Amino acid sequence: MNIFKLLSTTATIYFILLFQVSAQNEIEITGKQFFPEKVVMALAHPYFNYSGDYAYLKGMRYETTFGLNEDELNGKYRTAVPQVSVMSNPMETEDAFAYEMKAAKLMGIDGFKFEFRPLNNDFYLRRFKKIITTYIKVAEEREIDFKFSLTIVMDRKASISADELLSKTKSSLTEIITLADLSDKWLRTGNDKIIIFTKGTQKVIDEGLSKNYSKNFVNNPDLMKRVAEQYAYLKDGMPDDLAFVYQSSALANNHLTNLILDYFPAVYSLKGIQSYKKGVEAIRKVCKNRGRAYIQCAFADQQGVQMFRRTDKAKLTEGSSIAKSTEVGDAFVKANNHKLTSTFRTMMGKSVEHNADMIFIDSWNYFDDGSHFAPELHHGYGLGLLLKYYKNVWKGNPNPIDEELVITSYKSNDILDLHKNKGVDVFLINKFHKREALDSIEVVTLLKTEAEVYCNNTYLGFAPAGLHAFYIKKEKGNVSIEVKRDRETIIAYDTPKEIALSSDKTDYLTYIFTNFDRSYASLFQNLILDVEMQKMRKRFLISGTQQLEWKLAAGECFYNNLEAMLSYGHDSGKYIATKEKNYKKYKLQIKNILSGMDYNIWLELEESAKNNQGILSLEDEGNGVLKGYNILEATQSLR
Repeated sequence: MNIFKLLSTTATIYFILLFQVSAQNEIEITGKQFFPEKVVMALAHPYFNYSGDYAYLKGMRYETTFGLNEDELNGKYRTAVPQVSVMSNPMETEDAFAYEMKAAKLMGIDGFKFEFRPLNNDFYLRRFKKIITTYIKVAEEREIDFKFSLTIVMDRKASISADELLSKTKSSLTEIITLADLSDKWLRTGNDKIIIFTKGTQKVIDEGLSKNYSKNFVNNPDLMKRVAEQYAYLKDGMPDDLAFVYQSSALANNHLTNLILDYFPAVYSLKGIQSYKKGVEAIRKVCKNRGRAYIQCAFADQQGVQMFRRTDKAKLTEGSSIAKSTEVGDAFVKANNHKLTSTFRTMMGKSVEHNADMIFIDSWNYFDDGSHFAPELHHGYGLGLLLKYYKNVWKGNPNPIDEELVITSYKSNDILDLHKNKGVDVFLINKFHKREALDSIEVVTLLKTEAEVYCNNTYLGFAPAGLHAFYIKKEKGNVSIEVKRDRETIIAYDTPKEIALSSDKTDYLTYIFTNFDRSYASLFQNLILDVEMQKMRKRFLISGTQQLEWKLAAGECFYNNLEAMLSYGHDSGKYIATKEKNYKKYKLQIKNILSGMDYNIWLELEESAKNNQGILSLEDEGNGVLKGYNILEATQSLR
């Protein structure tokens, strides 16, 4: 007998005897009990860390992203440059993972959720299991208060049986949970079940493969029961108990949502349909009426990196002849139209208004989607500071504003004229706002008491206590911000990125600046330098004073490079020359700290780390190692 048929027969016997009891036990923990504490989870890409062994460094360094010559784009147009790639050389794996967790915590994030594809090949499975279990190990050993969860991607073709999908999923889940040694770092329910999110949840039965599955499920409720039975089979015999969360794409279908909640303790929605306000409100109300957990999704920006040809919408597959032969001016990428930070603020406001049981940020480091919160050339630290404010309000903090803050956001290019430029065009998928809404400067204030706000010496008005937003016409040049209270300036800064308006190089991602950028940049780099200095102290026996001098030199080099990238990023030759000049100065400073022999040893280690290539391809079609992680292309908004 075929092994998958045998497993299916065995599972059916279990279902007949145990399913009703199992389903009842599953839904006993609901609502506030399902998430015993309010947490913010963020989608994390396992390969966009900055380790030497497990990072796709090509997609993180300026020279191979925003700094790439346009005639070398070859099908992908990356403009996101993570700040960590300017702060440090690639780190040892455990140090890199610790940095990601600590950095996320500083941005208001409590844990990572990783997408897992059980049908990918053995090489991918081994690497993913190693990464997730190492993250958990590092969190435990370094006592980092951080949580983890998985999203099991149940996507399959009709040629792959549900039995095969279930068998491989169960095997992998069992191994991951066993390797993690029943860790308390998993995101858990109030009765200690590991929370597992699902994607393409209904595809565990053949009837769930249809695009119009929702109608059939409503007409035949037994289909949802069969879906639930498959997940009951996955739970049976696990080393730890599990609670599966259903992903729904039919938000306004109350019949389907109620049917889901008959068998599943919680439901969440796809990211890309958050603009469907009626549907989001409908699913929230059903969850409230049923006493089930309501999960709010929030994101800030979106732009895919996959290029397409304007004339026939053909995908420019990386490395293909069509990608090589298509002119940059004949190509476009896909993006969503968010009015600077307003879409994110609206979603976070809904989290507070509806007292969401969990907030899901999409994403921490999906740089190829542009939805990242990790500090980056464009997004900086403003998103995290906004998140921390809303999180304080959500958790009932009577004083949600830690420190007074002004956030300035804008697009560098003239968005309405992008298609007239010689660069890559931007095609908008979901129109959250009209396109012209992007062509303004947004000034968001977080103040303890009211104050006067000025932008480019123009009086914007009185900003009240709490959160407030102003919009003014976008003009070429830098942006100057000043806030006065009782005729005294309390906040003032100039943004380091000039508004270019017209440019041959498209730069669609939103630039976000705050009055805390410099202090936060130092704070984040010190997460790396503190660990690095411990190693240098042991290796070279340097004193505390020398360690401080070293940290100051490294901080100066990083911030000078970051400011140069903001000023000259569109001119790679000028930026790289400036970066090299800064590096020479940095080496001289280290040479004054270390003796001759020690300096030569350090320099050799430094150059070796700088030349680390990491994972060479994000799309390995030959063995499917990372298949599915080049996430967005035509389905960018469907997570």
